[in-house]
Amino acid sequence: MQTKQPKKYLLDSNIYGEMVVDAEIEQLKDDYKNCKNFILIYGIKEIIRKELRATPKDARIKERKLRSNLIGLYDIFTGKHELSITEEHKKLADDYYKSYIRFGGSKSKDEMFNDFLVVACASSKELDVVVSEDEKTMLTENAIKAYNLVNAAAKRRTPRFIGYIEFKRELRSSLPNKFISRSNKLWVLLVFLNLFYELVKISFFPFHDRVKNNPTIKNFRI
Repeated sequence: MQTKQPKKYLLDSNIYGEMVVDAEIEQLKDDYKNCKNFILIYGIKEIIRKELRATPKDARIKERKLRSNLIGLYDIFTGKHELSITEEHKKLADDYYKSYIRFGGSKSKDEMFNDFLVVACASSKELDVVVSEDEKTMLTENAIKAYNLVNAAAKRRTPRFIGYIEFKRELRSSLPNKFISRSNKLWVLLVFLNLFYELVKISFFPFHDRVKNNPTIKNFRI
């Protein structure tokens, strides 16, 4: 049987900014650790990590150094899955920009090119999802039209674009079934005990007599 390949995500630099202020970040780290067989997260050292390193050294968030926290999150989520920019990616990004202008885009190449490089890299490496909150450059309607047009001509698949909240939702939905929430464990136990009773017809457990005599719950069965 062919093993299902993990989905490949690329996180834009602004997503690490969302993470660093997220009260649930420790849970998010655990979620990713537990689903690495299903989701892989990639980064780009020359662009994304470089942008995070450009954070001012004296910037702080809740008494913590912001830059070191951003880079630390990048290293945790990306690990060794770093992509490198090639001349092919630069050519693809340049084609994106030309099409973006034809579709009515108005921002300068300097403003758009890093975002276009990120998408070019993701498209060339066949990544499934790009996660970004950048609605003023990367995710504008004109830019997405440009990706689709150029990638179709180059026979490349444009990745799906989602925001931070959707990324968290998809990460959690990918957790293995063995991670049963604490609130559901009691019901799992009760279902098991009831099934066991039906199979062996014994009454070791005190609640069995109450199940028999209580019309509200006597029909509780698998």
